[in-house]
Amino acid sequence: MNFSIFEKFRLSLLITILLASGALAAAPFSEEDVSFMSGELTLHGTLLVPQGANNTPGIVMVHGSGVGIRQYFRAEGEIFAAAGITTLIYDKRTVGYSGSRIGKRSYSLLAEDVLAAIQYLQSRQEINTTQIGLWGLSEGGWVAPLAASQSDDIAFLITVGGSGLAPIQTQLWNMENRLRDRGLQSDSLISAITEPGQKLLISAHLFPEATYDPIVVLQKIKQPILAIWGENDRQVPPVESAELFKKTLEQSGNHRWTMQFIPNGNHVVHFSPDGFRQTDDFAPGYDEGMTSWVTKVLDGQAPQKVVLGTESPQARQSPAGNLSPGWANSAWLHIGGGLLLAIGFITKFVRSFTKAGTGLYPGLPERLKRIGERVVSAGSASAIVGFYILYGYLMMTGGNQSLWLLNSTPMPWILLQGLAWIIVLVFIALMMSYAYAGIGSFTGQKVRQYLLFIVGVVCFIAWSFYWHLLTI
Repeated sequence: MNFSIFEKFRLSLLITILLASGALAAAPFSEEDVSFMSGELTLHGTLLVPQGANNTPGIVMVHGSGVGIRQYFRAEGEIFAAAGITTLIYDKRTVGYSGSRIGKRSYSLLAEDVLAAIQYLQSRQEINTTQIGLWGLSEGGWVAPLAASQSDDIAFLITVGGSGLAPIQTQLWNMENRLRDRGLQSDSLISAITEPGQKLLISAHLFPEATYDPIVVLQKIKQPILAIWGENDRQVPPVESAELFKKTLEQSGNHRWTMQFIPNGNHVVHFSPDGFRQTDDFAPGYDEGMTSWVTKVLDGQAPQKVVLGTESPQARQSPAGNLSPGWANSAWLHIGGGLLLAIGFITKFVRSFTKAGTGLYPGLPERLKRIGERVVSAGSASAIVGFYILYGYLMMTGGNQSLWLLNSTPMPWILLQGLAWIIVLVFIALMMSYAYAGIGSFTGQKVRQYLLFIVGVVCFIAWSFYWHLLTI
């Protein structure tokens, strides 16, 4: 069939119109790159605006921990925009905030950014300034409520994977879950690098906001709140957090709350049967649950004390008790003291090969005693250095890297524990030989040397008990 030039032009125009119509149907919102000021800092983001927006609600997306770029929450932002809610996603600040877990962090500073984002949305003509809310994921589940507690301009609040526990308590629970998922079932190693390990980070100022209390903030929340957890969340204790949310809101008189547990959802509510491995898709019910709740709230029908979904039992409870570091957890004591001990033992080991380090040992052959002291000295120094290398490795990797396991215990940990026990047994044998020889056989400088050696080994044994190296 032959077409004239005019007919070909009409046909191409029709195809273009149809394609454009299809594109509009596929994307019921437009986007705009925007920027706003938070104090003296300029933050950049993207505004997703529903087609034909006029007097629409608005929402600000609040990041979780780590580096936060706007694209991380693009999928959730599109869900809200498609539901007719103008959505702001923005790049998280880097000034005054470090992306690493052991960097700089201030929830108050991040909350100021959120309030600045609210003010920006209030300046937009297409937005109803009385219907602007917040959505916060993970760390955002602490930051978004903090911002909401400081402003009457926030109409509603959604938290996803928000913890009702302090960051350190949450982190201890999270780390143990990750280690056990990697196949590591050694209770002694888990005990070493969780509570005392995290307290050491706090003391060294490498775990900022560790003891932040979210309950104090929740008591001030007056807005309707939707708190969502994936039932397979392994980073935040979902059942404990929900109970704390409910109890706190009830006591403060805020009954406009909804708690929702999403089946097969992990911490970020992606589909995940085990809470660790996930697909690219959200767990069913997540998107519709958020948008339908917002619609009800904006219609003045905020649900009252509603729990949706099933509270699946947690694998374990989070650690209880006082998790604030004391003098026994001091970084100066453990890092400085451990280093001093290691240097002292290395010095003792080296001196044992010199003429100044030799002497007569009544009661046991001189050679055996010298070998025993070398074993204790070299072993103690090696155990201290080896432990801190393993501890540092696990802290830097967050337990996400597998170690060579033997019966669910990392080989480095087995070697360190074995070394600690050998040191204890050899030291007992040496002490028996010293007692048999009698203090009178050592005079002058020798007495001071041996007393220093004995005190050093006793300190090493106490250090080993603290770090569970002598725990069976």
